[in-house]
Amino acid sequence: MGNVTDKNHSNDEVTLKVFKDSPHVWAGGLEGRDLANWLIGKANAILYRVYQQEKLEEHRSTVTELEAAEALIVAYAGLGLSLQSYDPIHAPDKVAIQFDIDLGREFRIRQTGERIQEGPVLPVGYPLLPDLAEAKEEHQRKKASSLAQVTSRNGSQEDE
Repeated sequence: MGNVTDKNHSNDEVTLKVFKDSPHVWAGGLEGRDLANWLIGKANAILYRVYQQEKLEEHRSTVTELEAAEALIVAYAGLGLSLQSYDPIHAPDKVAIQFDIDLGREFRIRQTGERIQEGPVLPVGYPLLPDLAEAKEEHQRKKASSLAQVTSRNGSQEDE
């Protein structure tokens, strides 16, 4: 497809149709520096829009991951703990106990090292604990569902 230009001889008005795959831009009566500055401003606006969409997608992915991991993290943090005096106490697996002991050692080492840790240590590997198998499966289902929704939403935005 291309551009179609119609010239009305009575008032020198030019109508320009721009098709989807056409790189042509209507100058709007601008010339020289004004046209160049307008094009630079428009290019900046387009680049910023793309940047904003990328950041939005990045944040959506982060939120998706956090939402999907929530139940798994809650299950891990609650292993071996009872919140109420009448709650049943379920002893965690020995693997989970050793995992937490090792993590505690790592945390203390970081606290006493040159660089002080400013918060909890990421418990890398906790989803592999046997006591969390059910929570891990739920996490994977939620993550897959959330990613499918994001993919579906992105597909519908591209169609527009």
